[in-house]
This record gives sequence, C-alpha cells and structure tokens, in this order.
Amino acid sequence: KKPAAQPRPRPETTRALPEHAAAVAELIAATFEHYPTPSGVPAYIEANIRQGVPFRFVEIDGRMVACASADLVRSAKTAELTDCATRPDQRGGGFMQAILADLMQDLRDMDFSTAFTLARASIPGINLAFLRLGFSFNGRMLRSCRIGGGIEDMNVWSRRL
Repeated sequence: KKPAAQPRPRPETTRALPEHAAAVAELIAATFEHYPTPSGVPAYIEANIRQGVPFRFVEIDGRMVACASADLVRSAKTAELTDCATRPDQRGGGFMQAILADLMQDLRDMDFSTAFTLARASIPGINLAFLRLGFSFNGRMLRSCRIGGGIEDMNVWSRRL
C-alpha cells in the first residue's frame, strides 16, 4: 500500500523592498518576450514599490523564482493582480497561489475591497490559481494584450476581498 501523499508546506512569500526591484524586473523580463508595461525595467519597479505598490516574491537558495504585484487603483479601492511570473523550472510548486493570497491580504490591510486580473487565456496554471483563490470568471477579451509571444486572449477574473 502506498503511503498517503503529504501536503507540501505553504511557500513563504516576501514583500519586495526597493532593493529587490532589479531581481523582480529580471524575472519578469525573462518570463515574457513582450509585456504591456515596462515591468522588466528595474527603475520602473523600484518607483512602484516606493509609491506603495505591493510586490511579493518567493526565493529559493537566494534566487527569486516567482513574483507578482497588486497594481493599485486607489480611488476605487481595487487592484489588478499582475506581474505574475514563475521561472519555468519552478512551475507547479504552488508559489503563485501563495504570492497571490498574500497580496490579497496586503490589499485587505490597505482597506481595499476588491481585486481583479487579466490572465493569459492560453496558460492554464495561472487561471487555475485564480479559480482556487475564489475569483469569479467574468469573460474573455479576445486578442486584447501584447504579452508573451504576441497578441493574446485575456481572461477577466475578480473577487471581493
């Protein structure tokens, strides 16, 4: 008889500080051939962190392996969960789900009431992460974003925090 599978421990996430900006930018640039914002530019990431935009990441042996951010829409008390990047050799480890859950807690702590995302329709893992976190699917925008290898369809997800 096979022993019961043990649940893996929840990955620990870290809130990014300005000194993490270069590593965040490098990870995003390495993940996406094209990206709709200049998130592969360290100065852009650093400026966002200094303005209070929460970025979180997971590190293994001193190397950043996954990250994401919450792009704040302060006037509406909502945020877009974005900049979701995981190194290909680290996918499937539950890192993004932990990062997104902690970003949602950061938003609650900031008194934000909702969150949303535009997730690449062609990438099952990221869509599954949002589904597992209780997001509602609100439709698909066809050929709406230059990301990854070209112009892609984006799934729209949202939830109350």
